[in-house]
Amino acid sequence: MASTCFGHLHVLAQNYFTFQNQIYQPDKGIAMGSPISGTLAEIFLQHLEKTHIKHFIDSKHFIFYARYVDDIFVICDSSQTYNTTWTQSTTT
Repeated sequence: MASTCFGHLHVLAQNYFTFQNQIYQPDKGIAMGSPISGTLAEIFLQHLEKTHIKHFIDSKHFIFYARYVDDIFVICDSSQTYNTTWTQSTTT
């Protein structure tokens, strides 16, 4: 497991892009359009859905939830969900 994580970190550290004939290496994140960016976004969002969002869907706090690739659209029942509830859940 540790070697797999190290391998992923090594791949992420090899992230470069060019802009106006200048080569840059971002401090964090993945460049848009990178072959691995869609896969990592999918892994992260599936994890987020399982650990945080599923609770809101199951408890009917979300009236509507839809995701397309890395875009999420949510309609909340404001009588059951407060801004602090969502903030506390996603920051823990």
